[in-house]
Amino acid sequence: MKKRIMTITDWVHSVLQSSIEEGDFCIDATAGKGKDTLFLCENVGESGRVLAFDIQEDAIHQAEQLLANAGMQERVRFVLDGHEHMDQYAEEESASVVLFNLGYLPGGDHNLATK
Repeated sequence: MKKRIMTITDWVHSVLQSSIEEGDFCIDATAGKGKDTLFLCENVGESGRVLAFDIQEDAIHQAEQLLANAGMQERVRFVLDGHEHMDQYAEEESASVVLFNLGYLPGGDHNLATK
């Protein structure tokens, strides 16, 4: 039997899982294809909310589709803007977790990258 290696994303999710409670407000600073956004939505529960940023319209569309397919679209608000402006969308210190997964959209234009 082949042993599965834990990725850094798996490890981060396992650490955050113990920090997020039902009803929390979390921010995904870089929505990408929506996998971290989905993880946050699953963990905040029905009464929680997630704010997800991305600078690429294509990323937002892909993430919206993933969340809709999972029935979680009501838990998230997507913002087509950079995370450096998150103070315009959320009160200071209002989020339980702010998740950053910096880089480029998988399968996207590598010239567009979060820094």
